[in-house]
Amino acid sequence: MKCSPLVRTAIFVLALTLAGGSTAIAGRLRITGSGASFPFPIYSTWFKIYTRAHKGVLIDYQSKGSGAGIRDFINHTVDFAASDAAMNDSEIARVKEGVQLLPMIAGEIVLSYNLEGVPELRLPREVYPAIFLGKITRWNDPAIVKANPGVTMPDLPITV
Repeated sequence: MKCSPLVRTAIFVLALTLAGGSTAIAGRLRITGSGASFPFPIYSTWFKIYTRAHKGVLIDYQSKGSGAGIRDFINHTVDFAASDAAMNDSEIARVKEGVQLLPMIAGEIVLSYNLEGVPELRLPREVYPAIFLGKITRWNDPAIVKANPGVTMPDLPITV
């Protein structure tokens, strides 16, 4: 499997960042991590590519959830953690050696709805963050009504 220069660079930077707290086992550098399941497929691919090219390195990642990964990192049981959201200030403060936050991947979300009497719904791009921020809370909000001319939007709460 070929690996793009960008992926190789990302893996190299990650490995260098993590190597500071890792252990050596039988002449191999062992780097351990845990956390979010979302990045696990791409991490597995990256780590496989990297360890094939660098026989003296073993990277072990346990996919067990963002919260568990952060706890493991704070408790010094892993060298790195992955999380769907960044560590908050109080979590960072618990790591006396400091924390380096590196955005590694991004993902998409898909919104689905079940709104009786509305078979097709249009939501403008600016409506999505407003819903998640609690600024738009009802289906008959003017921004949604404007995007759906001729459709009677019910006065019902949006459940997120």
